[in-house]
Amino acid sequence: MYKISMFLIFFFISCQLTSIITKQDTLKINRKYYELDVIRVVAKTPEESVGKITIKEINKNTISPDMNLGESLKDIPGLNITVGNKGESNLRIRSFSKEDVKIMIDGRMINGGYFGNVSLNEIPMFDLSEVQVVKGPVSPLYGTNNMGGVVNYITKKPNQKDWLKLSTLFKRNNTQNLRLSLSHQFKYWDFWTNFSSNKTDGMVLSDDFKPTNLENGKIRNNSDNASLDFQSKLNFSVLDLHSIGFSFGYTDANKKKIPSSIYESIYRQFTDWKRYQSSILSNIMITPYVKLNQTVSYDAYNNTLEEYLDPQMQIKTLHSVIESWSLSSKSLIDWEIFPNLKSNWNYSFEKQVYNRKDDASYLKWTTNNTRLHNFSLMTVSHWKKIDFSLGSGLSYSQRIYKNETINTSLFGEPSIGVFYPINDKYDVRLGFSANIQYPTMHQLYSSSRGNPYLNPERAYKYELNFNQRYSTARSYSIEHSFFYNDIVNMIEQYGNLYTNMNKLKNFGYENIVNFKIMKNLNLENQACYMNLYLNKNYLFYTIPNFSDSFALNYNLCKNLSLKYSMSYQSIRYDNDDLNVVHKLKAYQLHSIQANYAFKKIKLTAGLQNIFDKDYQEEYGYPGSGINYSVGFETVIF
Repeated sequence: MYKISMFLIFFFISCQLTSIITKQDTLKINRKYYELDVIRVVAKTPEESVGKITIKEINKNTISPDMNLGESLKDIPGLNITVGNKGESNLRIRSFSKEDVKIMIDGRMINGGYFGNVSLNEIPMFDLSEVQVVKGPVSPLYGTNNMGGVVNYITKKPNQKDWLKLSTLFKRNNTQNLRLSLSHQFKYWDFWTNFSSNKTDGMVLSDDFKPTNLENGKIRNNSDNASLDFQSKLNFSVLDLHSIGFSFGYTDANKKKIPSSIYESIYRQFTDWKRYQSSILSNIMITPYVKLNQTVSYDAYNNTLEEYLDPQMQIKTLHSVIESWSLSSKSLIDWEIFPNLKSNWNYSFEKQVYNRKDDASYLKWTTNNTRLHNFSLMTVSHWKKIDFSLGSGLSYSQRIYKNETINTSLFGEPSIGVFYPINDKYDVRLGFSANIQYPTMHQLYSSSRGNPYLNPERAYKYELNFNQRYSTARSYSIEHSFFYNDIVNMIEQYGNLYTNMNKLKNFGYENIVNFKIMKNLNLENQACYMNLYLNKNYLFYTIPNFSDSFALNYNLCKNLSLKYSMSYQSIRYDNDDLNVVHKLKAYQLHSIQANYAFKKIKLTAGLQNIFDKDYQEEYGYPGSGINYSVGFETVIF
């Protein structure tokens, strides 16, 4: 496999260099076309996204109190992030499960591995510029396997002034994050590297937590861990026309214990947990009106999981090893046919492979793989003030199961979007898409519950957005979003087998308000209501009907700012291992934060959950009690 991967990489580079050499003489260089952002952001304009892109910008003058990428999403309406089994974060968008959400960094997909879930709590924070979230209809430009939505993290671009930056963040019980970033932009190239060290001695529970027979209510059992992370990017501009970029990342958790349910007498830890990725990205200007964007990515992880019957971890009941990797490629042609008509052609391929061995159901090494093919066409036109987008994707998969090749049918993924800026104060967007979600490798190949003949899930998604802005001394903006989802062929466990069975519906409303009360005082409120009761005898587990986040920002002076924030989650329902449904109480969390910036130095201090609220995100998994954060960041040179 290593030889095949290296061959593909060298072949890809050769194709790019050949393309550059053969095309450079045919182009009239009368302006610069170099746009590296094109290979970092998938949808660049409102009309290309079909559904509304929610953008959370990272304040460059403050230090984020978030320790990982999962924490950075918790104040976005329609998103629900919890931590449960195996210590993983579970991200749900508008009730869609974690396996249905595509996670990307700079437009490059992060593979979900064997279980199809990317645990954002295991990816440390680094230099972020913004976070893009698509919650409604999804453009064909994002490929396939994004039925629930897309989260795209955009890292910062290097600048021409700074080289080395140091950042630290400390929280309660020796929880710490140390980051060292080395980056710089030159005339024709730039580079960025980020080193992170993360550790914690465990999560401190609320004083109001009532101990159980298995949890003493002080430091959460098996919540201590430590990891090292390295991320890098290298980008080149060629002839002011083309660009090529390389990225590499590696994360190693040398200690990773896993908190179990407070009602469960199982103790788990990863004795080996590694994740690594590499990618090559290019943007080739074929003509002044045709651009070719190509990406090749390799994403893999290895982990060894052990389970015990005793807290001292002496009586071992399971030793499991999983090796999973994916190799993907994407080719996108961006063709400006006329000034008001543009077309995008996209082909993507992904191969997912896993190897598994344990001392239970996989006594010998077991290997299965899946191949996904996707072709899409997207046309965007502009008529008067209205932007129209019309697209469709075609996809199918091949599954290798016990030396048998299983081919699925060809599935279409149409989409349509209309964007109308009424004037400088109001705009309207209407979008629709039918998106496919292929089964995870666990759903297909699990020895106890797998079904290799599963059909993909399909969701018909509708969204209407209305935005209004008003600019005076007290400016404000209000965004209204109405959505409706119709889901068919839902994959659920029926008896001891995964089966396509449920047809589900839900609808909801989101509201985002930004209000500049005074020159130095700004209010933000983001709320979401979801009707989850359109389906008889079916519960969307751990998802609240109503959620709200409120923030008040006050700038005391040029360098000092204060922020108060509140988040609310209504009642939720969750089931245990015996499928008994439990009702989780509603809760509010309050936090305060102070930020100070002076020249190239930034300081932050804050309190989270300041009223020490005892709450559960999932049944049996309590959240952190009162916590503090102290951070420091400086540009060394």
